[in-house]
Amino acid sequence: MRYKYPNNDMHYISSMFRKLIFLSTIILLATWLSSEAKPSVKKAPTPSWVVQHSKKPTRKVNKRDINNGYYLTFYDEQINIPLQSEYTHLIKHIQNESGVQNSSEISISFAGTYQTLTFHTVDIIRDGKRIDKLNIPSIKVINAEPGLADYQLHEYYNAVLILDDVRKGDKIDIAYTIKGFNPIFNDKFDRFLALYTSTPILNYNLSIISASNKKLNYKCYNETEEPEIKTKSGNTIYSWHVDELSPYESEGNPPAWYRGYKYIEISEYDSWAQVASWANKLFEGPVSNLPEQLKQQADKWYRETENDKEKYALKALRFVQNEIRYLGLEIGEYSHRPHLPSKTYRNRYGDCKDKTVLLVALLRYKDIDAHPILVSTYLGEKVIETLPAAGRFDHVIAEIKLGNRVIHVDPTMSHQRGDIFHTYIPDYGLGLKVSSDTKGLSDISFLNENKTVIDERLEVSYDAESKLDVKTVYIGADADKMRYRLSVSGMSEMESDYENFYTEKYGEAEVRDLLIIEDDTVKNEITIYEYYTLYNIWEESDGQQVLQPTSSIIADTRSYMDKTVLDRPVYLSHPENITHTIKMVMPDDWDEIPSDEIDIDRSHYRFTCNFYAEGDVVTLRYNYESRAKYIPASDAEQYADDYDEMSEYLSFNLTRNKKLLDTVSAMEDKGGAASINWIAVFAALLIAGGTFYILLRANKQNVQAEIFTDAPISGWLIFFAFILCLKPLIYLYTLFSEDYFSTASWYIFSELGQTGLQLFLLLTIMCWALMIVFSIWVLIWFFQKRDIFPKMFITMALIEVGISLLVVLMAVLLKDSFERFYPEVVEESITDLVRSVIYAAIWISAVRNSHKVKRVFTKPYQYNSATYYEAHSPQEEEEQDIVEDHSIYMPPQTEEPGEEDKEV
Repeated sequence: MRYKYPNNDMHYISSMFRKLIFLSTIILLATWLSSEAKPSVKKAPTPSWVVQHSKKPTRKVNKRDINNGYYLTFYDEQINIPLQSEYTHLIKHIQNESGVQNSSEISISFAGTYQTLTFHTVDIIRDGKRIDKLNIPSIKVINAEPGLADYQLHEYYNAVLILDDVRKGDKIDIAYTIKGFNPIFNDKFDRFLALYTSTPILNYNLSIISASNKKLNYKCYNETEEPEIKTKSGNTIYSWHVDELSPYESEGNPPAWYRGYKYIEISEYDSWAQVASWANKLFEGPVSNLPEQLKQQADKWYRETENDKEKYALKALRFVQNEIRYLGLEIGEYSHRPHLPSKTYRNRYGDCKDKTVLLVALLRYKDIDAHPILVSTYLGEKVIETLPAAGRFDHVIAEIKLGNRVIHVDPTMSHQRGDIFHTYIPDYGLGLKVSSDTKGLSDISFLNENKTVIDERLEVSYDAESKLDVKTVYIGADADKMRYRLSVSGMSEMESDYENFYTEKYGEAEVRDLLIIEDDTVKNEITIYEYYTLYNIWEESDGQQVLQPTSSIIADTRSYMDKTVLDRPVYLSHPENITHTIKMVMPDDWDEIPSDEIDIDRSHYRFTCNFYAEGDVVTLRYNYESRAKYIPASDAEQYADDYDEMSEYLSFNLTRNKKLLDTVSAMEDKGGAASINWIAVFAALLIAGGTFYILLRANKQNVQAEIFTDAPISGWLIFFAFILCLKPLIYLYTLFSEDYFSTASWYIFSELGQTGLQLFLLLTIMCWALMIVFSIWVLIWFFQKRDIFPKMFITMALIEVGISLLVVLMAVLLKDSFERFYPEVVEESITDLVRSVIYAAIWISAVRNSHKVKRVFTKPYQYNSATYYEAHSPQEEEEQDIVEDHSIYMPPQTEEPGEEDKEV
């Protein structure tokens, strides 16, 4: 797969390239190491200081947890700090053939420069009898350099013993001692001890033996039990015992610092100030030792920069980054002690501490305040939660003070550009400044200015070749990473990788023109232009053409989320800031694509997406930005939901019914598409005629009114009249503006949804026809001030709600058929239903409860002028209007009728 944006690892390089470049170096180093005298191993009885433990387990193993065909019935680890010795005793129980294969070779690793290995026992226990397999001459001591792939040499050795005649059911009893601690720590001990395993261990014991007159700090994590503490022979023994140590399975995608298992930290350091004091003794000598040759070089740079300390510091930094290659000889004390600047300068190689010391020495020579800083690449700011210890750090960077600004730089990062104040450094969080004045950890500056902007312009063709032009701008740290990638990959390899990337994304892709690369070293921006010809970008199936323009770049950048694990933090690749725009120029208009957007804005990340169409251009715009290095466990469930939502929007489909469009095109050529669908016309006329007849009969009905007032239409009824006038116009526009009566529409519905969509089409036409006739009658009754108007208006409003509800049900039932061309039909139908309900609720209530309506709409069907109904006097009308205006009903005050009135 093509890396469209640089890999997150700043030291990324392909394994093939690494092997080719360093092949000669490895051969020379291997030859040199083999010529040196190899350390030897010996055999001796178990040391007298070892605390004896029972080897009988108290429980049975869970066979479901067994891996590699064996488990351990006993494991004893004892560390004697005063004697600088580590004793290990274990018993493996072979269960099957895989266990025989995986347990027949013993390999013990140790540092040849300051450690010795002594075996005590190598026995096979079979049928209760012991078979001694410890043959010292048979042990092969092999140089092992596990850090060679990362350009580090430690002079580690493996003592390998091949066991013969190992059988299923055997137990292998192994005991040995490794003596010697790295002298660089000056008898200060610290250790991280993990209480987990890959295969079950029954009867696990851990003991730390410390001199009673020395303070030993310890810290237990994740519900690890407190140790049993005893005193013996002037020593204090800290012991942990676990009846069964079950395998720990790493699940989810947690950050590097997260440990879900039980573990213990041991340290003789009481404070970070003690650690800083230890480090200062190692670094201060080399930093102050700048040879004459380097002073001359520094003076030359200073003159070239016109005595500008900022420019001088930048020149010194770039020299150390790019002219001193990374290679660490971490042998013995030099695992932590830096080499002299003169040696690093002469060899033109060094590890992080060597390169940092060289830079700091060059800066101090010109009176620039600079110090080494110890950091942890895996703990970051979480280092503050650990016990103070030298072993907590695995990297060294530099702190520089220029004027009033304090910045941090990493001398191991090559190919960086721009000014020194905008030089990227990873988010290390906290570090330990190497100085005699240091009392604790300090913040590491983090400047997040990296960004990648990708613009794709795709000229789409339905049946022929398509063209793709890509412009990618890498800014800040992303430019540094891309510059590094460009330095290790040839142009032909880059073009091939990019071509394969777009072939996987769009189908067959072919480079149309050579890559164009522009590197602005002042702004630290790299711009790459790419040009491709694409073939077969549409996937065809059953007459459907589908184009899937997705942002796989952002999809791959997001951290994977395992939704089955929500109880731990989630790692985030950070910093990331990617904007990806895809513009597709279509052969014709695609305005029917609905605009859509999403904005997931969280404290740890943000994702935005925007889809829209303008004429023949369809635009997809994505942006993803990380804001932290991990997501806390409390927000993991939210991220799981957001991850699914992001995935949904990152997958975009353009669907084209080729068979249907070809048929419609043929119909248009013959003039058939514009012809009238007489089935739809007949259905509309039938329902319109039926409605007219029914309402004509209803028109002859009367509502018995005690008083005919012939009151005028006034007040809010004038606004109501305007609403009623709009109704038939809205219905007419909807019916005749959507091509309901064209043959093409009928055929399209048949092709996409068969009978179901055709029935939906007919139902829609008949409903609109019904509402057109009904709304016209209601409008007539309104202006005639007919007595039946309130009743018929309420009926029409309720029918409209019923029709809207029926449309929603049909849309839900036929959603799959609508999905390809009208995916929002359900949402829009529900919106129409809500609008109808609100309309009905407001106006039905007004019509039913208004006294004005009761006075105005009183005219019967056949009004006889000879029949006299006494209307309200003008005075009564005015009083009633006042009552309505104040929403207070005041019954008319009448006198008790007299005898004459009764007779009349």
